[in-house]
Amino acid sequence: TLDRLIKHSALFARERVTKFLKRGGPDAVLAEIDKLGDSSYTHRIYYTELARQAELSESLLTRILQRVPAEMSSDYDKATLFTMIARLPAVTESHRVQVARAVKSISSDYDQRRTLAAAMDVRPLPAGVGAAVLDATGSVSSNYDRSLVLTEVAERGGLTEATTPAFMSLVRSMSSSYDQRRVLTAVSKQDALPEAV
Repeated sequence: TLDRLIKHSALFARERVTKFLKRGGPDAVLAEIDKLGDSSYTHRIYYTELARQAELSESLLTRILQRVPAEMSSDYDKATLFTMIARLPAVTESHRVQVARAVKSISSDYDQRRTLAAAMDVRPLPAGVGAAVLDATGSVSSNYDRSLVLTEVAERGGLTEATTPAFMSLVRSMSSSYDQRRVLTAVSKQDALPEAV
């Protein structure tokens, strides 16, 4: 009963991750996470401790990002974990693309928006990240949240000749004229826009 309580409540997560890292490295921690049950909160705490304590390699971060969408059901816990990961020094452009794509597994518009904002927290915005963000933004149904994501894409230089069709399609499909205006105003303020934009 005590063992079950510890595993399902995230009690002593920091100490347990330390122990498993010493025993078998990140693979041992991931194997333990597989035994934690269905609690998104518990999974988030363990993944957070793994990211803090382990020597993060590109492949380890990739594995974590591949596992999370299927393992965790809570929008809040997924968004919180993705946001934390996006701020890690070890995060690469491909990881940011993974985070953006994983947004489709989140149903909350607010949590989608804050996750996409974290994925875009780099200047200039890489083309691949911008394209992934725009693809994920199609699942953001709130006009307000979508407008904030699109505005940030424009302000971070993510609006190019290649991304314009997808971007403008997302603007056209918004039902709020106010939010459309806000996005297009942000676009018009950008310097040296390509003629196609």
